[in-house]
Parts: sequence; structure tokens; C-alpha cells
Amino acid sequence: MRKYVSEAMTYLFVFTIIVAVSLTTNARPIQQHKEFSRVAQNMAARQSSVYQVTQDTSGLLWLATDTDGILRYDGYQFSRWTEAVLPSVKTADFSKLLIDDDIIWAATWGHGLAAWNSKTQKAHQFKQTKHSSSLKNNRVQTLFKDSQNRLWVGSLGGLQYIKPGQTIQEDLTFKFLAEQHPLNNLRIWWITESSSALWVASSQGVFKVSLDLKTWEQYFVDPDNIGENRANQVRTIELVGDTLWVGTAQGLFYLGNETNTFKPTHFEGVKTPASLRVNDMIVESNNGKQSSLWVGASEGLYQVNTESRTFIKQKNDWAALKNVDIRSLHFDKTDTLWIGTRSQGLFKGITTVNNFTDPLAGVKALSNVPATDNPVQAIHYANNNDLWLANTAGLYKRDSVTELWQFFPFNNEYPVREVNVLITDSHGNLWVGTNQELFRTQSDNPKLDPVDAIEIQLGLEENTVTAIHESDNGTILLGLWGQGIVKFDRDSGMFSWHNQKFGELRNDQAYSIVTVESSGIYSATGYSGLLNLTNQSLVEGPFNNETLLCAYSFRPNTIWLCSDNGLWEYNTQSKTTRHFTESDGLPSNRILGITADKTGNLWVITSLGLARLNLTSHKIITLNEADGLPSSNFIEHAIDSSSTGEVTIGSTAGASSFSPEQVKIKEVVANTALTSIEVNDENITDRYALTSKRFILPEDYQRFRLSFAITDFRAPEKNSIRYQLSGVNDQWSEWTTDLSLNFNALPPGKYQLTVQGRNSQGIESKKPLTLSLVVRAPWWYNFWTFFVGTSVFIVCIYVAIRLRTKTLERANLKLEAEIALRTNELKFANEKLQKLSETDPLTGLLNRRGFENSFQRLILLHQKSKEPLSILLIDIDHFKKFNDKYGHNAGDSTLKAVSQTLTSCVREQDIVARWGGEEFVLALPNLDIKKAEETANRLRLAIANQELDCEGIPVAITATIGISSFNAEEDNLAVWIKAADDALYEGKEKGRNRFVANTNPFK
Repeated sequence: MRKYVSEAMTYLFVFTIIVAVSLTTNARPIQQHKEFSRVAQNMAARQSSVYQVTQDTSGLLWLATDTDGILRYDGYQFSRWTEAVLPSVKTADFSKLLIDDDIIWAATWGHGLAAWNSKTQKAHQFKQTKHSSSLKNNRVQTLFKDSQNRLWVGSLGGLQYIKPGQTIQEDLTFKFLAEQHPLNNLRIWWITESSSALWVASSQGVFKVSLDLKTWEQYFVDPDNIGENRANQVRTIELVGDTLWVGTAQGLFYLGNETNTFKPTHFEGVKTPASLRVNDMIVESNNGKQSSLWVGASEGLYQVNTESRTFIKQKNDWAALKNVDIRSLHFDKTDTLWIGTRSQGLFKGITTVNNFTDPLAGVKALSNVPATDNPVQAIHYANNNDLWLANTAGLYKRDSVTELWQFFPFNNEYPVREVNVLITDSHGNLWVGTNQELFRTQSDNPKLDPVDAIEIQLGLEENTVTAIHESDNGTILLGLWGQGIVKFDRDSGMFSWHNQKFGELRNDQAYSIVTVESSGIYSATGYSGLLNLTNQSLVEGPFNNETLLCAYSFRPNTIWLCSDNGLWEYNTQSKTTRHFTESDGLPSNRILGITADKTGNLWVITSLGLARLNLTSHKIITLNEADGLPSSNFIEHAIDSSSTGEVTIGSTAGASSFSPEQVKIKEVVANTALTSIEVNDENITDRYALTSKRFILPEDYQRFRLSFAITDFRAPEKNSIRYQLSGVNDQWSEWTTDLSLNFNALPPGKYQLTVQGRNSQGIESKKPLTLSLVVRAPWWYNFWTFFVGTSVFIVCIYVAIRLRTKTLERANLKLEAEIALRTNELKFANEKLQKLSETDPLTGLLNRRGFENSFQRLILLHQKSKEPLSILLIDIDHFKKFNDKYGHNAGDSTLKAVSQTLTSCVREQDIVARWGGEEFVLALPNLDIKKAEETANRLRLAIANQELDCEGIPVAITATIGISSFNAEEDNLAVWIKAADDALYEGKEKGRNRFVANTNPFK
């Protein structure tokens, strides 16, 4: 007799939650913030200080540092460029970089100004001399190129500039402002430009210089302390609209338009000015509008509201990177803030948009409710838009009208380890399918009591429910793990079998049951494909070769299928399919769940993230951490949408809700940039211009390697490329996250390489990167050789024949190279596909298909040699109960352990495979029944003697083994398996943990 939780206690518990949640639930607008982290690549961790971060025209990052000199960062690694730019100095501290197409200008601290023209491969160093037109001081602080293409150089000795159009050479002329101008002798910290003037930060205030350089004005931060002190030393300046912001060693100031004097910036609510040593500033724009000012100081990173002119608090402190000495700030076009520091390397701040909310946030404050950050395993929106969430503790219900939550716990007498599905039907009933029981109750006042009738009426020992669906006529269909589909008649209250066709395949299950408008009812199964339950038939389609994980339908005659190999769209009327995979932009090929919104999008949860598929353009956008996604570890089927448009998804960290119409995604179209060129394993990148698109290879080269970067550095490990090489293969390659391409022994000639990039969102670069490759021909390929040969041909027929022979040989070599290249690609692809199709992904053993293929080869040898052959079929005892008790992760670990035991205990010529579920199969050539029994007993003991660790508890398992061994001329594997299976079941009936042999296949 089952025991139930008392109604009085349930009502009291639910009432308490309603009151508490009503006080804590509130709406939250979509906001954004920055998540900061240190860039942990090797070179970045080694250099101590980064004094500037900038980007070139392709979008690659460049760093001016003190330890590693000049570095370029491509999202994966740092490359050193100091030797190319300043070859005459071993080590130098760099303070600023200015990259002008193919020219790099580098300011150093003690070694003057360096300039490198990557196109001409010439490097120049400009230092202080006695000549009046030379550099004023070797300690160069800053560089700036104005709107008139003048290059301004600020040093400890003053301000100078280089006129536009000058050729970079050793006697380059550095000009000063007018004679006796104060900027000619002051330390220059920073330069910027407005529409009418240059603004110069110096050791004695800020100067405003007209663009024609004829007039100037000087502004002091502290006019009462003019002199040899730091009171007026301005370290950095930034123009925000008409307001000039300046940073000093004493704090942050702005120039007031009304009084033309500087005013200090305060922390909000604090009367005294903020005392900071400011080193750099940068404006962050939001859709073209100025939003805030980021301030890098020796005390950390700060943010300023430019309208209220006060600091913005960062979480619990004013500083985002407290006690980090910030020296350089730079925004890229993804709104990522790059932060150069003193002595602590490089940091980055990724803009994160809070598109998602935790629907259970109000419930978390309640002490008498189980943790709501446990995995949310099932989600359902009722017809009235009530939201139901389920985890192993119980059910959470949010009323669609009051938005109040209620919690309904599972009875502790019937522990639930997994909630597979829950729905509310048209009669107000709530159905819940778990790993152990089926629950049915009224949705307005749930009492989670198991349904005994299904076990009694169908004679079931267990009823793990994997799918529940209400058909249009009100009949409830239930998928039972490994058994089939049951229907429930509401009028009679009787359960009966609706379909048991796939029940013959142990461990098969109906993952989803859906009604497709104008077509009927369909079920997506694990191993039996897509079933039409209306006419009890298998739907023909390529998707039946995959494991189907879910089905979804919201349009007539159309069904969407989740699989372990992508997303499928199937039209039941035209019988056509469309297949979406990682190549189309999905983050993973393992699709876990689907739902549609009201804006024409399909939302897809995968094993590696959430994707949005536009049903009109078929454009796929992947959402990740930058979009506020709290977790990508989603749970199968845990996604649903309401009629009002809200979508909720479940993960191992809880639940997340969002409104598709309000989701803000910054779609970034990144560049595809060339980062590295290697010939015969030698890196020759710096031998080409920074913007070079043409590369010449010597005729004797063996290996050619090109590396690329996608200039979206938010999740660089998820960026990918594809390519085509005209003249060899005009077809696009598959997308790959390996951003390097290798071309070996290309025949002489001209080739065009086109590389298309795609970022972590699945967005392709605006235009592909096109490179020209030229493989030089040997001397006998050139025109003059051919001409001389032709002339000699007139004189000497022998020479003419030889030349013609060589021409044919060259053509054959080129053709053979192309054929060999394509043949190798096809061979590699076929071998890879063959291996994947025959390998069990969990254990690494052969799967059923792989075993069948291997057995057919073995049986041919067996028939020729007349040597004995035996088959062992091994089944782990009570594995279903083991899974229920310890969980699927422990079950998977057990299967791996058993597979390793089997592999280690057999001979090299024996074939070991995972037959399915908890079953393994072995083929033992040259072993008769007696030796097969010895092997089976040895394997049985090995399995029984291994000790497994399940959450710190030692656990032992056993196995039952069936043996088939006979010398009949039988090549049908099914006969061998049937004989072993019969023996296996005989062993189970005798108590398990034993082996039984069957030498008669017709027994």
C-alpha cells in the first residue's frame, strides 16, 4: 500500500512559497556588463608591462611592451616582431605603436623612434643628434597621426612632427612648432584631435593648437600651482563630445564649458574628489551614442558616466580590476575592452548582454525549498501559459496571471532520479514521466502519487516513461523505455499497447511523440527511426540512420527532428528533407531540443550551446557567454515556449528564460586575417608586407603552411574557416576550427587561394580573404628555354623529341599531383567516415556495424581453414537497476571499465565489440567450445573481480555469458548471435554470473 504526503502539509508548504515569492519576484530589464579575465597565453604571461594595445587594418592586435618588445596577437598566440622593426637593438621598451598600412612606427623609451616598411623590408632608427632637425629626445612618449597626415612625435624633450609625403630615410626631418613655443621643451604625454584643433597633454597642462599651427591656448588643471611640480602634469586626454577629459596623477578632471576651468570627478555620493593616478581613457559607444568613459589608473579600472560626470560603481567596488596598474585601453569592434597593465600583462573585458533571466530567482531566497540551481530536467508551458519546471526534488509551477510560484515535492517514498517529461492535458490533468514512475494528478492542486494502474493492467515490472503526448481526440500516448508505446483511454481508464514494434530492440525508446497537422501522429525513437503511429509504419528517410533524440512540429505537414548528427526538417507530404549541421553554423551536431517563437525563428539547444535558426533565410546564430547565456550544458528535451513568446530552457545549472523579441545579439562580422607563413618549416611572415596578398614559392619547396585568424576574439576556439584552391580543387572544403592550411609539393604555376572565415556566432566574414600563390618553375619551364629548344629542333630532331617528351612528362606530373591530392583527400575522408561508422563513441570498441563487417571477413577464413570458431555474448547483470541507483554517468563509466577488461583479457586476433546497451560480443577464431568456455570463465571472473568507484562507494558487478560454437557451414551472423543469446538467457534463468554454451544453432 503506497503512502502519501498529507494534504494539509502540502497546502501549508505551497501557501508559504506563494507568500514569500510574491515578495521577491520582479521584472528585470535587459542590461549589459563586462566580464574581465587575463589573457593567459604564454608570451602574454611572460611580458610584464603592456603600454599600448592597438589594431592593424585586418583587425589583429598589436602590443607595445617592455619585456617582449612588439607583439602581435591573433586570438591564439603572440608573435614577436621586435627584430623586424628594430633589428639594431636586442631589447627595448616600447611605449607606443602606430600602424599605417604596411608601415609600423614604434616609440621607444631610450632608443628613439623606429620605423619599418614591411613592403620594402627596410628598418630605420631615428635618434637624437646635434642636428636641429633630428629627434629632440630618445625617450619617445607618444605618437599621433592627424587629419592632415602629419605624424606627431611627443617625447621628454618636446613636441615635433613629420610632414606628410616624406620618404622614410635616415635624414628624416623632424619639425617643431614656432620658435619659443612652450611645447618645444615640455614633456609630451598625449595628443588627440577635435574638428578644429589639436589637443596636447604636457607636463604643464593642456594645449589647444589650431590645425594650421598658428595659434594656441594653454589650460592649467591647477592654475594656483604653476611651476616645477606635478600639479599640472596631464598624462592622458579624451574628447567626449564638446567636453575635454584629462587624467593626472591626482585624479580625473573635465573642462567646464561655462567657466573654462577644470573640475574634479567624484565617486557618486562622495563629496571629496576621487584621488587616482590616471594613465589612459577611452570612450565606449552604444549604437553610435557615447555611453560612458573607461578610465585606466594605477589603482584599477574605472567607469564614468559622462552625463552626470561621476564614477559608476562596479558590482561591490568602484574599480573593476582593483589594484591593477592600468596603462593602456583599447576597444575592438566586438566591444571587447583590451587592457594593458604594468607588471601584470594583458587583460580583456568582454561585453555580456543579460538576455536571459532565472525564472526561479525569487524561489531561491526560500529556505524550505530545495536548491533551484539543480538541473532542470523538464519544462512545459500549459495552454493557459502556466510554466512548469521539474527536477528530482519536485515540480515548480508559475501562475501565468499572478506570476507566483508554487512548489510540489515528490514523495520521498518513491525517489526520482530523472524527470523525462511532463505535460498538462486538455482536461486539466498533469502527467509526469520519470525514470521509475508515472504520475498523474490535477494541475490546479497536484498530489504527486504514482499511477498503479499502468503496471497492473499491462503486467509491467517497471515503467520508465520517456514521452507523453495528448492526441487531438484526447487519447494519451506514453513512451516506455525499451518496451513500446502505450495509450490511455480517458473514458474507460484503461491502458493498452499502441505499438510494440521497436520493443524488440532492447534499450530502444520513444524520445518524442508529436501530432503533425494534416499528417498524423509521429514518434522519434532512439534506434528504430521515425515511426508513423497513425498507420503503424516506418517513415523512409536518411534521418533513420541516426539516433533521433526529439521531434517537434508547429506547421502543417512539417516535422523537425533532433539527432546525434544534426537537425532535420522533413515534409510529410513531399517526402523531402533538409539537413542542418555544424557546417551550416550549428555549435554542435548533437541536437537536444527544439522550439519555435512568434518571430519566425527556431531555437535549438545542442550539446555545445544555443542556436537561433531563421526559418526564412536559414541563417543560424549561436548564442554564448557574451549573450548572457549562463550555461551551455543543456538537458535533452528541456526547452519549451509559451503562446506569449517566452522561451525557457533547462540545463545542469537550472533554468533560463528569455523573450525572443527582446534578445539583443551583437552580430559581429569579423575579418579573416593571415597571421603566419611557413615554407619548409621556416617562418617567413615578416619577409612580406603586412597587407601582402601575393606569395611566391621556390621551385624546390616541400611544405607550405598558412595560418589564419578570425578577428573576433571573444571565443577564438570556436572560430572556423573553409577554403578553396583554384587549379587544384574548386570546391569549398568543410568548415574546420583548425585555422592552418598545409599545401605540399604543388606543381609549378599560379593558384588562387580563397579563405572564408566564421566566428563563434556562426557569422561569416563579409568577404573572403583571397591570396595569390605562385610556385616558381624550374629553369626548363621558362619561355626562352622553350624557344631555344624549338630552334634546336629545326636543326636536331633528337633534341626536339626530347623537349616534347619533357613537356609531356611535366603535364603528366601535374595531372598525377592533382589526382594524388584528390585521391589522398578522398581516401582520408573515407577512412575517417568508415572508422566513425564502425566505432562505439563511449567505449572505443567496434559497434554492431563494425562487428558485423569484421565477422564476415572472419567467417570466410573460418570456412576455408575449417578451424573452430566461437562467439561470446556478454550481458552485464542488473545493469538497469545499477543505472537507476548510481546514475547514467556511473553506468557509462562501468561500460568503459568492462570494455577495457575485455580488451585486456583477449588475444590480438579476437574481435571485441559493444553489441548494444550493456551487451558485448566477442568472436574467438580457432577456439573450440572447450577453450571458449575457459575464455568465458576467465572474462566472467575478471569482470566480477574488478572494483568500481561510484561516488566513493566500491561497487562490484557481474556478467552472464552465452557461447555459440559449431563447425556448421553457417555464415549468417544472426544464427550465431541467436544461439549465443539463447544460451545467455538460459544463464540468466539459472541465476546470472555464469556462462552457458550452445553448440546447436537449431536448438
